[in-house]
Amino acid sequence: MVTTESASRFAFLRGRRGAFLRWSALCLGLIMIGWSAGYLLMPRTPVAEQINIPKEAFEAAAARADMPSVVGLDRNAAGAAISDAGISGVKIEYLEQPAAGPPGTVVGQKPASGNLVSGEIELTLSIPADMPDLTGVPHRDARTKLEDLGAIVAVEQVVDPEVPAGAVLRTVPEKGRTMPRTVTMVVAEAGDALSLSTVSSVSSSNCSSSSSSSVNGQTLSNNVTCRPGSSKTGRIEYAVNRHATLLEAVIGTDDRQGTGGATVTVFADDRPVKTVKVGLGTSEDVKVDLRKALRLRIEVTTAGGDDSPTVVLGDARLRGSTQGLDQIAGRR
Repeated sequence: MVTTESASRFAFLRGRRGAFLRWSALCLGLIMIGWSAGYLLMPRTPVAEQINIPKEAFEAAAARADMPSVVGLDRNAAGAAISDAGISGVKIEYLEQPAAGPPGTVVGQKPASGNLVSGEIELTLSIPADMPDLTGVPHRDARTKLEDLGAIVAVEQVVDPEVPAGAVLRTVPEKGRTMPRTVTMVVAEAGDALSLSTVSSVSSSNCSSSSSSSVNGQTLSNNVTCRPGSSKTGRIEYAVNRHATLLEAVIGTDDRQGTGGATVTVFADDRPVKTVKVGLGTSEDVKVDLRKALRLRIEVTTAGGDDSPTVVLGDARLRGSTQGLDQIAGRR
């Protein structure tokens, strides 16, 4: 049987328990509210996403590198340069092309130097090339053709008025030979002209300079004239010292003096290089090669007598380089 005291005590304990539960619930609620507010207000730390790279792709990326310059190297040296640049696992294809210089030299590459190697490499190796025939070809066209074959071109100019200026006279090596790395082109130039009448002679006999003569109906100036007369011979000699390449003149007899004939012989050193027979009413344009000649000598012979003519080398001039003619004229 429950007494009044027991009932009161039980009611007191139940009241305290209820108060405890209410305070616990309140505290738990405040904790949950604080955590939620902190979650919303605090910055979140990002989590890196994990990416799986295939092993093959990683190895391919590691093999990619910039292409080095290998033009001018031989095959072995080119391969070593590519390897030293960090390029591996890439196929190298070799092509051949005729080119100047030693065979087996790299004359072309793909990709070009500095470009990224992302696939196959292509190297072009030289094989022997024959010298083409360039005689008479304009020197600019000839140079382009040689340089397209990889040659280094050296140009030597030679005065040759009989060939168009700028035309190739010859090459070293000559046509058909294997082309070396350096090729020499000998190219014609017109050069300059020097009147022979202005040049001091080394010796003379019955010959001298004259300002004007009439030959075969044509008035000529800057002349060299010879009047052998009764002696039947005349001669004049000049020191050209290998600086002249050509003698040009109109050879005939003066229309106003003597009607006889004459023989004119031109010598380069002591070697006769041109002989002309002339008479009244005739003339001949001559061009005499003087290359490598130290002396130029002109000799005239006639039959003598009252009709002995005056022989004229009209508008006579030497051809050569400006520097060489200046030396002949004594200006240097």
